Amino acid sequence: MQTLYWGEAIDIPHLDQLGVTNGLKYRLIEIRDLAKSGLTDIHPLIGKFDCEPDRIRSEHNQLLCAEWVNKVKSLSSTCIGKLVEFASAVIEEAVSICGATPCQFAAIGLGSLARGEATPYSNLESLFLMEDMAHERYFEKLAVTVRFIIGNLGETNLEHMDIEELGHWFHDKSADGFRVGGLGLNTANIPTGNGREDERIKFVTTVDELVAKYKDFFSFSDSESPHIGDISTMLASTVFLYGSLTIANDFQLKISGIKTTMQSHFATKETLRADLAEFRFESSRYMGTQSHLMHQVCVYPSALVSDLKIFYNISPSECWSVIDEMFCKSLLSEPIIKDLLFMIASAIFVKLSNTVETPSKILNRIDAEQDWTKGRMWPILRDLLIMIFAHTFPVQRAVQEEVLEDKHHRVDPIDDNLLAVGLTLCYSKDYLAFLKISDSCTKRLRSSKAWSFMTVYSDRKSVV
Repeated sequence: MQTLYWGEAIDIPHLDQLGVTNGLKYRLIEIRDLAKSGLTDIHPLIGKFDCEPDRIRSEHNQLLCAEWVNKVKSLSSTCIGKLVEFASAVIEEAVSICGATPCQFAAIGLGSLARGEATPYSNLESLFLMEDMAHERYFEKLAVTVRFIIGNLGETNLEHMDIEELGHWFHDKSADGFRVGGLGLNTANIPTGNGREDERIKFVTTVDELVAKYKDFFSFSDSESPHIGDISTMLASTVFLYGSLTIANDFQLKISGIKTTMQSHFATKETLRADLAEFRFESSRYMGTQSHLMHQVCVYPSALVSDLKIFYNISPSECWSVIDEMFCKSLLSEPIIKDLLFMIASAIFVKLSNTVETPSKILNRIDAEQDWTKGRMWPILRDLLIMIFAHTFPVQRAVQEEVLEDKHHRVDPIDDNLLAVGLTLCYSKDYLAFLKISDSCTKRLRSSKAWSFMTVYSDRKSVV
């Protein structure tokens, strides 16, 4: 059988392996059932949060937040371990199909899997590191075989297949599941390369060649601006999947050496500053838009931890370990560390709930003008959003003041809590949901910064 790989035909074995495919499907179902069972245990905690601004930082809520973080971390870590085993099994099957490898190699996981934030419906990002470039063709074939094994699971819709003939007239609305990107220009970070740059970066390569590309990022002058999401961010977190652990460890050692000796604090500071500017929750142009809300809640904590990991030159890849090391080295205060843990745990919870409860990711497809607060996920998200915002604002200030050294005036914690309630109100446009707020709280909301944001849509609905 042949497939086109960047306009070039490549021979791959015939993948008529129904038994293997069904076995992999069964393993995925087990992981998803595990996630669903864990979520069932975590969901009731949301209803116990006291979202009155005066009590958001109460001892009651602090104990709940600690329990929340521990349960989400435990569930997520278990799922990640099983997803790594699943990816390893897929690659092992591909090797059995393609024949013995001509040299030692290591398959390295990237993205959410490496950061410890993946769900059983996440896409698989990876790279292949081999001993000798002379065997590049074999590992390209291996990568394509992996892609087709995962494609046989039936969870990759056609929009990810890079089928040119479909053009822009066909839109596959079927559910996305565990998948890898296509082989064309619009793919993700997979061994056959990505298409996000003018010149694609191939990830079937040697340790030295990839390290050289990584090294290039840190060679620009202070006057040049870094590119968010470039190879430095991509390689900041990795996880070993299959093959030679020696090669994987060699890669990690060399990458760590570059970060220690050549890291540009200008670059990482600008990256942090750019992300803080992008994820401004108070921006009225985003209020009421479901897709941006999900982007804010799920992506921002991960981006922030990744930025801090690079800035502080922290070795561990998993988000939990990164935050633990920041605490052990006293890089951030204990209250801020706890807030950051809550942000990460909540982001993972929302992603898991979104994918496990609604595998088609329908939340991200709802039109911005639709009243999505009537959806079944909204009751779960509403109180959680208040808690997320209340924990996010102190972290943002700490990064601005302690890392970026941009001093701001002191803010009373109650103002953060009031703003958290006000922003949730604005995002939802569901004002009636907040009639339970006490009269005194309503008066304080009127006099707070939050009120200006709450009145953005006052011409559409009566707030008071």
